[in-house]
Amino acid sequence: MSLEINKYIGECKESSIRDFANLAAKIGVTHKMTLGEPDFTTNDIIKNEAINALKSNKTKYAPTNGILKLRERISQFEKENNNVFYDPQSEIIVTNGSTEGLTAALFSILNPGDEVIVPTPCYALYRSVIEFMGAKMVTLDTSLDDFQINAQKLEKLITDKTKALIITSPNNPTGVVQNKKTLDDIHSLCLKNEFYVICDDCYKELQYGKREIGFEKYQDLRDRIIICQSFSKPYAMTGFRIGYLMTNKELMTQIVKMHQYMIVCENTFTQYAAIKAFDVDVKLYRDEFKLRRDYLMSRLDKMGITYPKPDGAFYVFINIKKFGLTSFDFCKKLAEVEKLAIIPGYCFEAEGYARLSYAVSLDEIKICMDLLEDFITNQIK
Repeated sequence: MSLEINKYIGECKESSIRDFANLAAKIGVTHKMTLGEPDFTTNDIIKNEAINALKSNKTKYAPTNGILKLRERISQFEKENNNVFYDPQSEIIVTNGSTEGLTAALFSILNPGDEVIVPTPCYALYRSVIEFMGAKMVTLDTSLDDFQINAQKLEKLITDKTKALIITSPNNPTGVVQNKKTLDDIHSLCLKNEFYVICDDCYKELQYGKREIGFEKYQDLRDRIIICQSFSKPYAMTGFRIGYLMTNKELMTQIVKMHQYMIVCENTFTQYAAIKAFDVDVKLYRDEFKLRRDYLMSRLDKMGITYPKPDGAFYVFINIKKFGLTSFDFCKKLAEVEKLAIIPGYCFEAEGYARLSYAVSLDEIKICMDLLEDFITNQIK
């Protein structure tokens, strides 16, 4: 018997984002606009509830689907904010962040040879999880369409092997929010073709301006919609590792099997803390991120660097093609010369770009912009 490992795992690469961050650390960078983690501390309301849960000995296994009180609060929140109803008893599970939710969903619906359409630029996780199942990730370049999903281009990629489309809005790494026309066009294509739509909504509560409801509004297709949400980004709870997944009862019956065998259940005391998260006013975080975004854009504009305007999340995806370097070489040289780390676009399947995270203080952003300006003015022009 051969002791070979799973070939799909063997062919999978480690996170390119983490790889570059580690390289930057070895170079000795002193300023970073890299990882997507809010610099805010978790609100005391949330932390105190976690502490109270621990003191009350809420440390036993929770139900596989999550404690009912949290699922009911999730259902209420979605009804009030997105005008959709998912039954807390049978259509919502509490997950280990949106990452586990996405993984459980893809593992549950994919068979070897299936195809998943993923608009790019995109988060690196998608390709790995899709390929774990022996399925194929089919990319849809959005860079020539203002980073919106072009219906004609999407339709050309749909085949009898297409199992799902992933929508991330606001997008990581661009911060772009898919507009009404884009969502309507996808809805029309769904009516003509059978595939799932997976909504990765982890930045949804960090939209600037008018908050837009996503693809879940098309409830005539609710049997094919899978919504993955997270408490990490909007509530500064990355270390809590908690999120939720919503879909129709029939599909959830299958997804919960995968969820059960992957993690058994989410941490009990963090679930009680998550209930309190809904009492936190996210607008305070949004306003601060918007302030940082606006300053960052003003500096980039003065440098003559172009980018799609981010209407959500906390990233700016700058176009560096005119500098004649690959995204890796540009970012590596920036790290070496200025000791400033940003993430190359190839990490998001988009060569010629780089991602700047403004989930750092405004003072830090000002320093970083001075370093970037010096770099493009004196080092590579």
